[in-house]
Amino acid sequence: MRDSAIRTVVVASRAQVAAAALVEHSVQIWDWNTGEHLSSCETVFEHGGHRLAIHPTGDRCVAASWKKGKRFGVACYDVRSGQAIWTRTDLTQVQGLRFSASGDAVWCRVETGPVQRLDARSGQTLTSIRAVQDVIESEHSGRSLQIRRTDFSLEGSESLKPIRIPRLTFALLDAVFTAHALCLAEATGPVRFIDCETGSERWRYQPPSGHHVLRISSQQDGFVYGVQRGYERGGPVSLIRLSPDEGACTVVCPLNSFPDACAFGAGVIVTSSGDVVALRNGEILRSLAFPQCDYPGLPEPVPEPLLHFAARFGTVKTINSLIAEGADVNSVDDDGSTPLHVAASKGRLDVVQILLDAGADRTKQNNSAETPAQLAELAGHTEVARRLREPP
Repeated sequence: MRDSAIRTVVVASRAQVAAAALVEHSVQIWDWNTGEHLSSCETVFEHGGHRLAIHPTGDRCVAASWKKGKRFGVACYDVRSGQAIWTRTDLTQVQGLRFSASGDAVWCRVETGPVQRLDARSGQTLTSIRAVQDVIESEHSGRSLQIRRTDFSLEGSESLKPIRIPRLTFALLDAVFTAHALCLAEATGPVRFIDCETGSERWRYQPPSGHHVLRISSQQDGFVYGVQRGYERGGPVSLIRLSPDEGACTVVCPLNSFPDACAFGAGVIVTSSGDVVALRNGEILRSLAFPQCDYPGLPEPVPEPLLHFAARFGTVKTINSLIAEGADVNSVDDDGSTPLHVAASKGRLDVVQILLDAGADRTKQNNSAETPAQLAELAGHTEVARRLREPP
């Protein structure tokens, strides 16, 4: 079957510019308003996580790969010329990149280390925050969201006390600030609308059974938009609209896109197929001429199974429940990693033991030919690596 070769799309928040990436290296820059292909460049990008981000003004993009080294790490590029502005070959196991609200910094989410704030102009590390997995800043105030293993924290200036927000599930899929509130979308769970001053919940939207919301965006019309899809049996990807007062949901239209490969712009969403869809009515305004490729089977990327999410973020109770419900302990994600790879890289000895007892294959290699024991050693988790190398 022939379909789009694009697997990642990001859109500038203050410009009509989108960056679209193939599975590896090649990134294309498009004007989504005119449909013009502006440029192409070869980068360090590797598909997996959220390893591509574009500056709010659309003039620069940053890309990352899992490994460190001369051809890997994190790098920033001029979108017109494709030339590298700076590179960080020492950064490894990068799972996510995000420009700060002002665009002067890049938040770098690392699998087994503290989140890092990089200078957007030089790439130098400005600060590292331990025990924090990711940071999302508000464009409307001095608030920011710190994502932790056990909860979320609304941070602010010295005059604003942190507000702790409990997790409802084992993973956050997306978060966005409105003028006065924070919207959270959690894996297998609801979308919540949280007051930024009090931390109280104004409303929540509960998707249909077996569905969750992968992406959310706050727009100038006051509504919150989301990308909804079933996580149990897959199914179509849908654009939804949530009212700001009570979270009432309207399904705007289906989306022709890989589930996790579409991005919101001002009044539109750009899909992996190249469709530029108007949020107000679901009309396809234009189609970007994204490259195509032949897929031997279904043209859909392997979604990260729930057990992978749980191995990274979830409790032991969640792990045991998923296994009891029949979750495959040897399932693989886009990187070829099993839940045992994930748990080993995070140093979660208790989860590693549960997975081994359930029949997880300790010898299985990911797409980089790494075993779970090797990932544990790379991350400095010697006790986990020793357990994985012990005889069954």
